[in-house]
Amino acid sequence: AMHEVVKAEKQAQLCQRLASKLQSAGTTSTKDATTAGQEDLESLVQSCHLKNDVESQARKALGMAPTKEEVARAARQAKAAKAQAAQAKLQQVAEAAKTSQEKAKAALESSGGDAELALIMLLSEGDARSAKKANQQQENKQAAEEATKTRAAEASALAGKVSTLAASTHRMAWSRVQ
Repeated sequence: AMHEVVKAEKQAQLCQRLASKLQSAGTTSTKDATTAGQEDLESLVQSCHLKNDVESQARKALGMAPTKEEVARAARQAKAAKAQAAQAKLQQVAEAAKTSQEKAKAALESSGGDAELALIMLLSEGDARSAKKANQQQENKQAAEEATKTRAAEASALAGKVSTLAASTHRMAWSRVQ
């Protein structure tokens, strides 16, 4: 138990020393610190066993480099923010073009991430698709009209043949009777 008290007292002294360095950091330039001074600060910060956010603030105030964990955390946060921004851009393009997110994603990839160009591509594709559909409908309508005319002509020709056959059948029947 005595060992713990001595250990705690030593840590309290180190933390007091760190506190005084932090107070003087506001009035003196920490950028002029030597490598030995930086190493002393590093060991002082480490020996105080500060929580992550307090340690981060102390390092920043003393002009020290961030820890590997802080750098990794910042990189993860930046990556997450970038992914969130990309998803928001994807959703905006898909909604503006009134298309699926898959098509919007393909257009964004084709445009090199340029949302405006991707939107133009998608809208142009939609206009081209609409024009092609209208052309196809017009062609189908014309083909249907041609087919109707052809059937009407065939029906008229067949009606003439049946009419001739009916008349000749009537004549043949009279010729047999006679």
